[in-house]
Amino acid sequence: MATLEKIRQKGKLVAIVVGFALLAFILTDFIMNSQAIFGGDRTEIANINGESVHFQEFEQQVQELARIQEIQSGGSLDGNMLEGLRVQAWEQMVNQMLLAEEVELLGVRVSPEELYDLVQGENIDPIIAQAFTDPSTGSFNPSSVRTFLQQMDLDQTGNSRAMWTYIERQVYENRLRSKYNSLVQKGILVTNFEAEQAHLENAYTVDFDYVMVPYASVNDSTIAVSDQEIKAYYDENKALFEQEKSREASYVVFKVAPTKADMEASRSAAAEVAENLRQVADVAAFVRASDEGSVLRVYKNGDAPVPFNGMAFDPAAQVGQVFGPVESQELGAYQVMKIVSISQMPDTVRASHILIGGNRSYEQATALLDSIKSVIENGGDFAALAQQYSEDQGSAVNGGDLGWFPQGMMVQPFNDFCFKSPVDSLGVVESQFGLHLIRVTGRGVEQPVRELALVNIQILPTNETIQQVYAEASRFAGSNREFEAFQKAAQEAGLDLRLAENIREMDQRIAGVETGREPVRWIYQAELDAVSDVFEFGEDFAVFALTRINEEGLAPVDDEQVRMQIEAVLRREKLGQQIAQKMSGASLEAIAQTNGAQVVEAKTISFNTFSIPNAGPEPQVVAHAVSLEKGKLSQPIPGNMGVFVINVKSITEPIKKEDYQAEIATLLRGKRGRVPQSVMGMLRDAAELEDKRANFF
Repeated sequence: MATLEKIRQKGKLVAIVVGFALLAFILTDFIMNSQAIFGGDRTEIANINGESVHFQEFEQQVQELARIQEIQSGGSLDGNMLEGLRVQAWEQMVNQMLLAEEVELLGVRVSPEELYDLVQGENIDPIIAQAFTDPSTGSFNPSSVRTFLQQMDLDQTGNSRAMWTYIERQVYENRLRSKYNSLVQKGILVTNFEAEQAHLENAYTVDFDYVMVPYASVNDSTIAVSDQEIKAYYDENKALFEQEKSREASYVVFKVAPTKADMEASRSAAAEVAENLRQVADVAAFVRASDEGSVLRVYKNGDAPVPFNGMAFDPAAQVGQVFGPVESQELGAYQVMKIVSISQMPDTVRASHILIGGNRSYEQATALLDSIKSVIENGGDFAALAQQYSEDQGSAVNGGDLGWFPQGMMVQPFNDFCFKSPVDSLGVVESQFGLHLIRVTGRGVEQPVRELALVNIQILPTNETIQQVYAEASRFAGSNREFEAFQKAAQEAGLDLRLAENIREMDQRIAGVETGREPVRWIYQAELDAVSDVFEFGEDFAVFALTRINEEGLAPVDDEQVRMQIEAVLRREKLGQQIAQKMSGASLEAIAQTNGAQVVEAKTISFNTFSIPNAGPEPQVVAHAVSLEKGKLSQPIPGNMGVFVINVKSITEPIKKEDYQAEIATLLRGKRGRVPQSVMGMLRDAAELEDKRANFF
């Protein structure tokens, strides 16, 4: 009752609170709905020719690809791999939707009967053939497809069905794309006139001499380009200044390197490792558990790393001795060595083997190999059994003989058995390829060897050092929030100011930067001249400043890069005019002498010639050459490298033909052959594609 009385007493206050709560609820709902009404669907990730694609649809495609990738690799995906799959899913989705529109209009279909023929029938698709090719034989067996399908649903993980669904979809889309490409190819024709022109362009050739005065031979510092000239050029050539949406950023890197204290700590750790290595019984297990690059292997004199080679092959060296730690600047680590054994081994061995693996289980392979081994031990012919059973087709044809091979050429277990066993030894060894029955058939020249354990202890910065560098980078970013201050501070600190250009909104990373999409996202959300917080840069840290924004469309004439581009063109034009005024004369020799140049010969130049001798690509010169009269000096021709004057010495006229079928066939092959690589690009260029991925990733 007391509670009810309090509610009555505070009734007005409660009504106000409840009213505000209801109003907030209504406004929230209205705002969310109005965003969808006035600002577009917030779940839309793309719009392709008016068809909306929602985030959930796209993410489902990404997850399907991720599952296939995990099945194939047998492991989980990291962030970079997932970003790569998003790019792959995007490309697939856009291509699928654009192609689907086209084939729908044309009535192109892939029937169930046709699909069956591609996956199980007589006309197997290359995707199926590759997926079901026996890796040990390199051949495709159609029965393996049927076996897989029969056993597919026995896989309770669902991985087999997921993989088959993916493969079948790829086959279907491959066939659909092939049909569409075929229709496009059949729509391409070559007329008799085109063939004749192609023949004339190739067969009409000229020999000419030329003189070229390079632009670089004249000092252009006195040449001025006015604002009016820049504006006039811009207005006449606006198409040259169309640009895509992009950004440009400057950045500095704060390197994280081990300090003297870190190195001393690593050396102390290495000394402790050396003591443990001296006492450990299972050296192989110790090496496997050590830092990357640690090895246990046999070395002959001269092959072991410096300076351990001299220590290991010292006449006084003994088994069990431990040396080090020794710093290796190349590896960025301290190294410790233990002599595990001292023996004699051949420089090469010869062996034969029978490989069993493939589609058999481990138990089946072991049972078969044990039977083969038993037969051989009782007098069976190793070579004949290798030819019959070995899955290594390269050696099976030679009775399993692998010939002579040096230390380290074969995988480690195989190598160790061969080099440590006497001639005629017979044994079974397992490797990543399967089970091997090996017979050692020869040993080369014996030489002294040492089995060495080389253990690395990486020299790494401590957490304290990493935190110190991060704090330094944070102070830099926090104290310089605009580019001008950022640039000045970087120069004062002696930091290398790097430039990242042409950054696209959906780039997965900035070129040359060992980090993911985070800086790209920041760059597209930041204002011009803004400075970022600290980003991880591989093992280091980086701070970015947004220095340029290029919006899609026409770059403005007052843009610095546009002005520089136009100035360079106009300056070269004026240079060319200056040079041309000095290139008058009665002959090429006279022009060459006046300008300190040489007369150069160019032979068999046609309209399709790409470059000319000693000058490189010069399309303007080639175009003039094939249109000039014989024996007549040309006017000065502005080229890529300089200004040219040419004199055509001889002309080879083409012989007209009655039949141009060969030319027609050649042109058709070229044009139709480019269709599979270019058709999707053309569909994309013609499509209305709105990419909103940056709102989500």
